[in-house]
Amino acid sequence: MKQKPINALILQTAQGDREAFTQLYLAMQKPVYYYALRFCGSHELAEDVLQDTFVSVWSKSGSFFPSGNGRAWILTIAKSKAINARKQNQRVLSLEDTDAEDLPSQDPDSSLLDAIDAKTTLGELLNTLNRRDADIVLLRHAVGLTLTEIAAEKGMKRGTVFWAYNAAIKKLRKAYERMEQK
Repeated sequence: MKQKPINALILQTAQGDREAFTQLYLAMQKPVYYYALRFCGSHELAEDVLQDTFVSVWSKSGSFFPSGNGRAWILTIAKSKAINARKQNQRVLSLEDTDAEDLPSQDPDSSLLDAIDAKTTLGELLNTLNRRDADIVLLRHAVGLTLTEIAAEKGMKRGTVFWAYNAAIKKLRKAYERMEQK
């Protein structure tokens, strides 16, 4: 099945096309989840934001302008939902604040703690960047936008985005190397 552009799927969703909505969800679920995770800081909240975002996409698809950027429109909804979710849930658990007995049992075959550790490391690395640069890296790698698309979404010049992206990647590499040395 040929993948349709996001804008076309949103417009078909506005007409009540459930198949188009399913395709839209499948195409955008990972980018929305990771984008929400950046703002929420919690995997559970990011999952809730993902669902809330697509409920809004379904109900608000009729207000989407065909000449707009569908990805940016969906991510704007996700960002708004994520910020609101974080405000409502001020208490975010961190691994440092959790007692060892609160964690699941640590059997050697369990990949749960490895997954939590990997996600925590990613979050720590992204926190070494300013908000703009972290957004650029996430939009490039989690959402899959090109630097030109990121520039258009952020209202920045492509050269500025290119420079900021490369500087952010260098900073992330250095931060990761420092983490590995500890």
